[in-house]
Formats: sequence, structure tokens, C-alpha cells
Amino acid sequence: MSRVAPFDPEERDFDRIHQVSTDLYTYVTHFKFDQKVPLQNRSVLIHRPAKKGSGELIIVNPSELSAKLLEELRGLEKSLNAKVKTLLSTGDWHYLFMEEYTKQFPGSTAYIPPGRIPSKSPPFAYSLIDVAATDPLAHLAPELLTISINGLRDFTSQAPGVARHELVYFHPASRALIAGDLFWYVRGEVEPHHKQMGLKAGVLDFHFAKWQ
Repeated sequence: MSRVAPFDPEERDFDRIHQVSTDLYTYVTHFKFDQKVPLQNRSVLIHRPAKKGSGELIIVNPSELSAKLLEELRGLEKSLNAKVKTLLSTGDWHYLFMEEYTKQFPGSTAYIPPGRIPSKSPPFAYSLIDVAATDPLAHLAPELLTISINGLRDFTSQAPGVARHELVYFHPASRALIAGDLFWYVRGEVEPHHKQMGLKAGVLDFHFAKWQ
């Protein structure tokens, strides 16, 4: 892997790791929701340096794993002397590409929330996140803190009675807040159904339609 790219707010390249801050990285991949809508996808990497031995890389929202991106990740592991050990879902829809990561990084553990994802019987081993805990993934602290968001409207689960869970991750060192579908950003024209939710173009906004 070549040198990690400095962060470009426009991020014109896909499947390329950018360094955002100390021990914080990100990359964007091509993604079409329902194989139709080009939403793109983003993953965030947190580096937990080790006092002895190799450190740890945490990937929040593992997205499409192309050959180019896999090469980038292998290079980052080598340059930081850290292994991909933790894969985190941000919520009920963010697990689709975890299986490939568990194959390529067999020493990693995938963490998903209870509810919709387990009901789908995902084809990979996983650990459930204790969403009722004050800090559901306390073993990742102090480098990364986990917050469960309660009181969300459950209008996406296909199975009745399956609880919906969304998570927010906070990286104190960079003051970065990492979330999935809790926040929406629309560039360009806003679709009519999004306007009904109160979303505006060019504004990072909370998707309040998900509140009970």
C-alpha cells in the first residue's frame, strides 16, 4: 500500500483509505441500495495502539471489500503494526458485508445489535451487543465509546415484534461521532418523501421520523 492519503472532503476516489485524524481513518465504497439507488457507503477505522505487541484496528460499518480495498487494509495493518480485530455494526441494516471481512480477517469478531440482524440468520459468527448496558462495548474504552439510541420507531423490520436498535460510536481523541442511519445528508435535489420528513439538501440532519 502506498502512503495513506490525507483526507479530502470531496473524496473523489473510492476504496482508498484516508487519514482523518490521529488513529482515525475512513474510506468510501460504491453501493447501490436495493441494487438501484447509488447511496455509496462509508467505513470508519479506529486504531488502538498497543503498549506491547501488535495493536488493534476497529472497523465501524464494514462496507464492500474489493481487491483494492483489501490491499489497502493489509497495508495499513503492516504500517501500524495492528490487526483488524473488531467489526462493528451501527444498526439494523449494517451487516451485509461483514461475512467477507470475517473470512479475510479470521481473527476478527463481528458485533451486531439484537433484533433484525439475528432474525436474518447472517452466515457468519457474531457476538451480540448488550444494547441495555451503559457502555455496550466497554472493552473498547477509552479509545472508543458506544452509545445505544433508544426510542426509535420500528418501521423497517419485516418480522413483527423484532426490536430496532441503532448505535453511535464516539472517538474521544478526535471528537468524532460515528453513526449510521440516525443522520442523513442529502446532496442535490431532495426526494418528495424525504421532504415530508423535513430533510433539506446540504444539511446534516437527524432522521427524526424514526422517533416514537
